[in-house]
Amino acid sequence: MDEGVGGDFFFLVRTFLNVIGHAALDALLALNLDMSMDTVAYRMHFWNWDWSGTGRNPFTADWFGIPYGNFVGWITLVFSYSIISRLLERRLLCERRTAIRVWSIPALTTILSLGVLFSSEMFLFPSLNHLGIKSESRLVILTVLLLVVILRGWSKHRPLAEDMPRSRDGFLRGFTSSLCTVFSPSGSIAKTNG
Repeated sequence: MDEGVGGDFFFLVRTFLNVIGHAALDALLALNLDMSMDTVAYRMHFWNWDWSGTGRNPFTADWFGIPYGNFVGWITLVFSYSIISRLLERRLLCERRTAIRVWSIPALTTILSLGVLFSSEMFLFPSLNHLGIKSESRLVILTVLLLVVILRGWSKHRPLAEDMPRSRDGFLRGFTSSLCTVFSPSGSIAKTNG
């Protein structure tokens, strides 16, 4: 690694990009869970979205009755929580690990990420609505951006070509022998000598 100011700067940039990539993955995983769990919870009447006056079917409006803005809020909250908590952990726990520092991270992270959600709901999202960018478009844009961030981070951490096996024959031989082991003509698992 490079020494000096330039090396430190690039180390910080790589660390921050690593944090963003992990936060993007966290946000998409939370979105996946929320999209599946909210539809079930809505059908079981755990909560109710008010679609009266919209002329839309409450079970088919937006995402099976769940407004797209709900998912945009979850992405915003989880992404900001993940970034803030990872940065606070690196900052507060790198010098000395004390009980106050360890227990203060979740509290600070919750307050700050709720502040991000509140400010985006009060200032950013109404401005986007005024520009004609509604919650459905925001959800698609955010999801694509998060996927790009994740794929960009994954492409940076792939094994190099010289680390990969030179021949694919070994892979194919192992793959076909494992298929022969599982799908033997006798119907039982057969042993192969590899």
